[in-house]
Amino acid sequence: MFYREPVRRWALLTAALFALVTLIRPALLHPANRLWTRFGLLLGKLTNPIVTGLLFFLVVTPIGLLLRLAGKDLLRLRRDPDAPTYWIERRPPGPPPESMPQQF
Repeated sequence: MFYREPVRRWALLTAALFALVTLIRPALLHPANRLWTRFGLLLGKLTNPIVTGLLFFLVVTPIGLLLRLAGKDLLRLRRDPDAPTYWIERRPPGPPPESMPQQF
């Protein structure tokens, strides 16, 4: 892929020029650095909601719909008016409350 392409001399010259400026006077590149950082932040503000929305609507929503169709309630959020409590009994039971007198 790259090994058959000719060397781009303009790219090498540009890289050498930036390296020289960085070594001699790095303050000259400060405005370009600020501009590039702002561009990155703007790009992040644009792409982050798009990628997150695609992930939600293409992955999370179909899985949720399939689980609902299958009648699954993985988080146990379904209301049960006959249940005396929603606490889950541990088997085996955990440590006794007396063993944790000062938790915080």
